[in-house]
Amino acid sequence: MGQNLLFDAIWVLFMGVLLYRAVRWVLARGRGPTPQTKERQQAITAICEKRGMVPNPVDLSRTILALIPGQGPVYENSFASPDGSLWAADMWTLDESQKQPHKWNSFSMVAFAVPGLHLPHVGVTRKGQAISAVLMSGNTVELESIDFNDRFIVKAEDRRAAVMLLDQGMMQWLLDCDEVSFQITGGQGQALIRRSAEPGYQPGLDRGWNLLGQSAAPFSNPRKVEPVELELLFKFVDGFAPRLPEQVRSEFGTAHPA
Repeated sequence: MGQNLLFDAIWVLFMGVLLYRAVRWVLARGRGPTPQTKERQQAITAICEKRGMVPNPVDLSRTILALIPGQGPVYENSFASPDGSLWAADMWTLDESQKQPHKWNSFSMVAFAVPGLHLPHVGVTRKGQAISAVLMSGNTVELESIDFNDRFIVKAEDRRAAVMLLDQGMMQWLLDCDEVSFQITGGQGQALIRRSAEPGYQPGLDRGWNLLGQSAAPFSNPRKVEPVELELLFKFVDGFAPRLPEQVRSEFGTAHPA
């Protein structure tokens, strides 16, 4: 008898919590995005339209591999060029550490095509970026530059490809590119910058909660309106192909696949 009463009490408590979160989620979603969020959307739209990009509501997770096993990224403000050679978006991933459950890490990202290239996977991550899986796959490659090794982690399927790609000119340019991490596989590249001014999106803000108490749809942190990271990423994309070493194009061009 006592066990049945305890079970009933736990069940009632569980249903009460679920109902409370469901009501809170419905009410919160009715508020819509904040004025700061709208301002950021407008700023990103203006930057992308200058490059002939248009809104792209397609889930970019089909273009970029999930950064956290079992937890795909969430995207907002996504744009793409009509020919599909360039994508850009705000991106969130759930924090890998369990110190702050349901915290979102925020990034700006650009995916881009490098025509004529067929390069084995190379990932270059700035230390402290905590970007994880995709950029960190493969074997660690140490380069001759101590300064570069101190600031970057290089992972690659083929060490020779990484060494050829990261020649002295490319390494110096990457050292000068503020906060950019990137990976390239075949002729497709992805570049990311962690938006450090936005330490994480907390549940329940701006767009509400889902029924598990997680943020249902993380949106731009109101404290950071200007998409300065996106502008840096576009500069990176503009400068990447012209700086590709000729040996890389010769050895890993589409006419000579690795």
